Amino acid sequence: MCQRFSCCCSALFASREEAKEKDKKQLVKSGLDSVINYELSKVEKNSEICHRTEGTVATCVHEILSDILLFHANNPAVWPQWEFGNQYISRVASRVESRAHAELLLMLQLILPGTNNFYYGDELGMKNLPNGSSVGSK
Repeated sequence: MCQRFSCCCSALFASREEAKEKDKKQLVKSGLDSVINYELSKVEKNSEICHRTEGTVATCVHEILSDILLFHANNPAVWPQWEFGNQYISRVASRVESRAHAELLLMLQLILPGTNNFYYGDELGMKNLPNGSSVGSK
């Protein structure tokens, strides 16, 4: 398939959540076209990342995005890929404790340069189910 097109992308779907900037640069030098920025998946109200003293999730997101955007500006070969959520963590609306804030974060994600990944349901502001509950089939 790559022979028919002038551009072909390579991607590695693996857990590199703790990847540092030098790791991301090395992955791209090794042939990957994009590395997912997992930093935004750690955004959570009153957490280790978004401290109570910061006031809002917006302040926390601004700080994280500023660092990541600066990294990509200094390393244009590393194509940005963004995600706030995935199947291994709590849903965005549950983490920020507001459906409206979750929707705003996803709208912000849409205007970021690069590629977006969305976890099914996050675009609707879906929250986590209570522990031990399940959705039955109809």
